[in-house]
Amino acid sequence: MSEKAQYRTRQITELENYLCSMEGKHVTVSDICKYFKSQGISIGTTTVYRQLDRMVEQGLVAKYVVDGTSSACFEYLGYAFIANARSVER
Repeated sequence: MSEKAQYRTRQITELENYLCSMEGKHVTVSDICKYFKSQGISIGTTTVYRQLDRMVEQGLVAKYVVDGTSSACFEYLGYAFIANARSVER
């Protein structure tokens, strides 16, 4: 089954760049939205959630949920993590 190609918008690129710059740190969707607002970049909360979910599925981002009432935290793992995981599988 072939995977659908991802349409790359400027917002997706900006989000990936931001997460890459935060590698090893935990951020919430609120943190991400506040950052983009402070930079004058328009990106919707739904877009951030949708792209983070996609990145979690791809293994680029880890999602941490502490309890049922707190916001989830996300950590950028990067492409190096994926490459390392694939080499271990072999």
